[in-house]
Amino acid sequence: MKKLTAIIHVDAETQEITAYKIQPKGEEGSLSSFPPKNSFVSFWIAAAISVALHLALKC
Repeated sequence: MKKLTAIIHVDAETQEITAYKIQPKGEEGSLSSFPPKNSFVSFWIAAAISVALHLALKC
């Protein structure tokens, strides 16, 4: 079974669907997020910098 993503535009006043687009999961638009590996690496880099600054400023 294919995984699909639906992008839906809704009118704020009437709350009616004005447009929609269905596309394969791999082709996310401009709202694409980081892959899990990049998020994991970014987290550990931020944690290492935080610990280093804490230890450097503790003195």
